[in-house]
Amino acid sequence: MAASDLIIGLNLSGGRVQAVVLDRSSTTPVLTAIAEWEITLPLGPGSEDGPGIGKFNEYFSTFLKLHRIKARRIAVTVDTAYLFLLPIPLDQVIPHSEEQAHMEWELEQYFPNSTPEEFLSAVHPIERPAADSADPIRRHLMVAIRRHDTVLIERLVAQHGLTLKLLDVDQFSAETALQLNYPDSSRRHLALVGIKPGRIDVSRIRYGTLEEYRYSVVEEGESLPSVFASLTKDLAGIQSITAYGPHLERELLSDLRRASPILVEALNPLRHVNVSETLRIADNLRSPTYRFASAIGVALRKD
Repeated sequence: MAASDLIIGLNLSGGRVQAVVLDRSSTTPVLTAIAEWEITLPLGPGSEDGPGIGKFNEYFSTFLKLHRIKARRIAVTVDTAYLFLLPIPLDQVIPHSEEQAHMEWELEQYFPNSTPEEFLSAVHPIERPAADSADPIRRHLMVAIRRHDTVLIERLVAQHGLTLKLLDVDQFSAETALQLNYPDSSRRHLALVGIKPGRIDVSRIRYGTLEEYRYSVVEEGESLPSVFASLTKDLAGIQSITAYGPHLERELLSDLRRASPILVEALNPLRHVNVSETLRIADNLRSPTYRFASAIGVALRKD
């Protein structure tokens, strides 16, 4: 296989790192390497460079050497907790300069001790206007990440001779894994739920289009299944819940299913991805594959 056909998918989420390698030389991608370790990178609000960077490099170097990885490209996806995500109303034909000014204003309201220049931000439409609607206002999702985090990630992958192809958000990467592995999801109304130690991300997806995003923090003294149960009460009309995440284990998945009145399915990101014989023989797939949904999803992205 040529190095140009290989891509590393790296997910930095929920206190863990999930790493995969996909060979995309044929129509059906092939998983050739997979691993998981603790995250030590200083990411998110208030983070500063420290000894955790060296620890990350040590883990990552071991992964590359152990699996004899020849890939030269990498796609990275990061935890929603490291970002600022906010639904905002915007005119569909707003000039870019006004859109940028609106985002900067929002950042100044939420982060008065920071400057807008400390963030990279973008907006994505999350609402389809009704065919008979003359209202130009449409809901968008504002996404902002600290420049410190993007610069750190770019610097680290470059130190390993890798080109950063894409930087994404774990919830959106998992959505990619869902769409590519479950083509019928474009004909359904469902919720994609990311399970993390202290956070639950929820995307309401109608017929393949993101309709709403929100999250809940699991406070001290609360159980994750009880917070999950409360969330499901606000998901009227959906047909099923698809769950994934680095914190999701088989026992917890059973607890979530018992807590929810809606069908809960586990996202299998390898449904339309082959697994190399080397991995099968070495039994490298002992962890539930839904823990790797975001890493695989970001590696599957074509843009």
